[in-house]
Amino acid sequence: MEPALLVIREIVPQIYAEKVLLAAIIRRAAYDLALYRGDRRTLARSLYQAARDWIFSDKDEGGEDWVDDFMSFRNLCWLLNRDPEKMRQDILKLKKKDVRQYDMFDGHPANRL
Repeated sequence: MEPALLVIREIVPQIYAEKVLLAAIIRRAAYDLALYRGDRRTLARSLYQAARDWIFSDKDEGGEDWVDDFMSFRNLCWLLNRDPEKMRQDILKLKKKDVRQYDMFDGHPANRL
């Protein structure tokens, strides 16, 4: 096998793993938004607010903190080849019952309240 193909073969799984991680960040925020919407518990409200602020923030344009810019919702969508506005619309459609179908729900800190 050619050396260039060996390099590509090693990089592709790593890129895939990184995209899975980025998607998991968006998924967790989407779950928090759906699960804790209207919840009155302090931790649940805090999780909801943090998710809402992150998903609907457009501060990734020229900020001073490059880490915040890189990890912005809009940038993660861009890295995943997804339209941020479409993602936001889809996230707003999520309901608690939709999220409860997934394994991640049971282990979340707000469920221990």
